[in-house]
Amino acid sequence: FSYWNANGIEDSNSTGTRIFLTASSSITAVFVPITGADLLSGSEALGNSWWYSDWFGPFWHRPGDKWIYHSPLGWMYVIQDQETLGVWFYLEYLSGWQWTKPDVFPYFRTHSEARWSYFNKDKSTQATRLFFIYNAEDSNGEWKQH
Repeated sequence: FSYWNANGIEDSNSTGTRIFLTASSSITAVFVPITGADLLSGSEALGNSWWYSDWFGPFWHRPGDKWIYHSPLGWMYVIQDQETLGVWFYLEYLSGWQWTKPDVFPYFRTHSEARWSYFNKDKSTQATRLFFIYNAEDSNGEWKQH
């Protein structure tokens, strides 16, 4: 969903807005396919559905979908917060939802466990992903591979 096109719309950018009709009207919901730049702000198209983000790295994205394939993190579902440019992404092998943003990555926060992780992108591959998982109560932790 992109916006509503009609008179009497309380908030034309909201999916849950109210419409005030005073006469017979035509109301149009306008949809625009989601691109890689919509999911990770500032990303550039490389071609063949591949995108590149200066801070998040290369990823594959099919237009209109919120799933991306990140090299080397793998498949993830991505939701961008337009206000903070922060990104929520879902990784099953790391207990679900993670949060990060350009000035925080390669660190990210695991929501379900209320802890921080560090992704060692220089030593990770698609076959072996290396993370330092911090303890929730202090700055200690341990290295894990996924």
